[in-house]
Amino acid sequence: MDAVPTIDISRPDATSLDALDAACRDHGFFLLEGHEQGDLIERTWDETRRFFAAPSQVKESVRRSKDRPLGYYDRELTKRLRDCKEVFDYMEPEGAVGRQRNRWPEDLAGFRETQCEFFAAFSSLAADVLQLVHSALGAAPDVAEKHGGAARTSSVRLNHYPVGDPVGEDERSELAELGGVALGHHTDPGVLTLLLQDDVGGLQAHSRESGWIDVPPRPGTIVVNLADSLQVRTNDRYRAAVHRVVPMTERSRYSIPYFYNPDVDAVIEPVEALCEGSPRYRPCARARPATAHSPGASSSRRASTTTTRTWASKTRRRATSASPETARCTEGQSMSDPKTPDAWVELPAREIIDAALPADHEYNFGFAPNMVRLALTHPGIGPRFGALFGAIMFEPGALDRAERELVATAAAAAQDCFY
Repeated sequence: MDAVPTIDISRPDATSLDALDAACRDHGFFLLEGHEQGDLIERTWDETRRFFAAPSQVKESVRRSKDRPLGYYDRELTKRLRDCKEVFDYMEPEGAVGRQRNRWPEDLAGFRETQCEFFAAFSSLAADVLQLVHSALGAAPDVAEKHGGAARTSSVRLNHYPVGDPVGEDERSELAELGGVALGHHTDPGVLTLLLQDDVGGLQAHSRESGWIDVPPRPGTIVVNLADSLQVRTNDRYRAAVHRVVPMTERSRYSIPYFYNPDVDAVIEPVEALCEGSPRYRPCARARPATAHSPGASSSRRASTTTTRTWASKTRRRATSASPETARCTEGQSMSDPKTPDAWVELPAREIIDAALPADHEYNFGFAPNMVRLALTHPGIGPRFGALFGAIMFEPGALDRAERELVATAAAAAQDCFY
């Protein structure tokens, strides 16, 4: 049996569901065929390569900024080290948030239209794949409907992993060091991810039984990896996939992940129909972005802080890796310095959180609408995080205030609540 099995979604049988079950318990990856998306996938590949091959002014016109969190970027961090890749992010193109936040290059005719078609098709496919996973768990079809994901909170990223640093030498002096791999090991924070990868290879999964294993490129297949929310919902029965990308040495690599995320008002918790044993996680509700800075929000946040700190004192564990108190920010300040929130207010939230965590933690707090794992496993941050991240994602005008609170809360959690 292949370590990463190939499952035909058009006709899954008992044998293939057994293979899917074994893979999801061990490393969280499988390959999908029978999806009937071949023509759309080829057109999406063509547009992806065309975007990254476009003149720099085309990409610069949609570069991510402090108040525009979507679009092009080439300085992404994982565990405080810079990834060797450039990306283009977008959310549901026809959704209310997507229409407001997405950025599209004006000089690439057909690019936006193809991405819109891709997003719609993969949103539907993601729901079908979740039904497939639930079938392997023995759950009724309505469970996936009640505990699924939503297009409006999901996103797509176009990735290009070049040979060598994507940032010019004259622009690197103020940037973080380039990592030893193209993309550091991490998990995705949503429900599951549908990934297209080209024939170059380089994607690896961490297997409980075998350590790092390759996720092989196979023509006509879509890679599926489970994410944090599904691990929580299955109460660790299934594993959020820890994965990485090794450096490119001869050819550039392209990939396209569709991140299928919980809905904005979802409660993430163990689901009885999917679980074995008693719950290992406390429920976590992601607050609607609109409530993050509504009148009266300050008092509710203060109440949340009191409750959260009580939980922290009961469940506290110390990190066994690098001490979070020694995590450094710019100008040599440490996370324990009370001036840190002011000093860090100009940094993107993903960098703030990454710097507050141990260097070898396995979670990636980069761009994503739901940071479920952080809220669930770090009670010092707890229920406030969803509202704060919602503000950062959807209310750029409130970015500074949200980041100040997030830094202060993360600093306290880093000192008291890691496990």
